[in-house]
Amino acid sequence: ESCAPKNDLVNQIINISEKIFTDPDLSVSMIADKLSYNPKYISHIFKKRMGINYSEYLKSLRIKYAVSLFDNGIDSIKNVALLSGFTDPLYFSTVFKKDIGISPKEYIRSK
Repeated sequence: ESCAPKNDLVNQIINISEKIFTDPDLSVSMIADKLSYNPKYISHIFKKRMGINYSEYLKSLRIKYAVSLFDNGIDSIKNVALLSGFTDPLYFSTVFKKDIGISPKEYIRSK
């Protein structure tokens, strides 16, 4: 089956991402280095197989984790942003609102 190696590659990308998505330095380039592939190739294969680009996937992993932190009672937006792999709390708030539909502040208040 010709697409099996590509599936394995995407699975490897997902496995690495799920282990270290809280690392703010995580990127396609870092994964490409780890797996000894060209970053453009990694991006292409990932998007083709998953239907979204890698940075969108990574953001959604981080936002899901942020939601779980808020759900577990952490109510510092800055801390949740940093723990989720975002270096900039303002950017985190923007991404969170776009993804979840309400701001982190509103989300915390709704708990």
